[in-house]
Amino acid sequence: MPKTANDVTARLTRVLSASAVNEVAYSWGRYWWQTNPVVNWPNHPQAAAGFSHGTPRILPARLHHRPGAHALASGPDRRRTERAATTCRSRSSSTDGTTLKTGAEYIHSNSPIFLCINCGGTLDAQNGPVPANIESLFPVFNDVSSWNLNALAPITRFYQLAVGDFHVDSPIRSFATWVQDDWTHGKLTMNLGVRYDHIKGTWAEDLPFDQWVPVRPIDKDNIQPRLGFAYSINDRTVARAAAGVCSPAARPTRRTRTAWTRRWPTSR
Repeated sequence: MPKTANDVTARLTRVLSASAVNEVAYSWGRYWWQTNPVVNWPNHPQAAAGFSHGTPRILPARLHHRPGAHALASGPDRRRTERAATTCRSRSSSTDGTTLKTGAEYIHSNSPIFLCINCGGTLDAQNGPVPANIESLFPVFNDVSSWNLNALAPITRFYQLAVGDFHVDSPIRSFATWVQDDWTHGKLTMNLGVRYDHIKGTWAEDLPFDQWVPVRPIDKDNIQPRLGFAYSINDRTVARAAAGVCSPAARPTRRTRTAWTRRWPTSR
């Protein structure tokens, strides 16, 4: 399926004086995409949700074949993200060669996803050799309704199927502020700055993983100092160096949610 994206940005810049500028910016963006397997499956376990393509994953002995599947997904994958950001920046300079920059930003990000992980099921057929007529069991490779999966019952160990709600909402709320002072003397420019981030949702703090990971507090220890310089050797060459601290929690990555899987063993 084609991907779509929309972005809108508005900026308001005001010159306060000969040495001070203030800017406020607002941005909104979204993208949407969907992937579907090409294999037809009218009786898909998620047919009630409107899906009719995909395959079960079949694991025969000595041959792990996942027709129509990619990665861990044997069904549709939909992603839609909406992101809004507000940024405020100020800059002031003085006659002594220093420039002070300050700013703040707020990011409101939603990332609703439908991820069909194993919702098509996994058939483990490793309890015996692959049937000699294996090819005849799949007469139409891209139509699951034509497959004779019952013929694999004698060598089937179990069938797995993920059940539940495959819709995941991953909201992230991020606030940051920073200040940086640039000092220029001749060919040398030094800069010293610090940034602070407060992000809710980057580690899915409100989603416990029972017995292993409890509900966790938001990481608030994200002070990140930075120091750098630039030296102009000549009109065509500049030497630069910088060092700083970057907090992993300051990266608004997408959080994930556990998919529950249920197993039905075969009767012997």
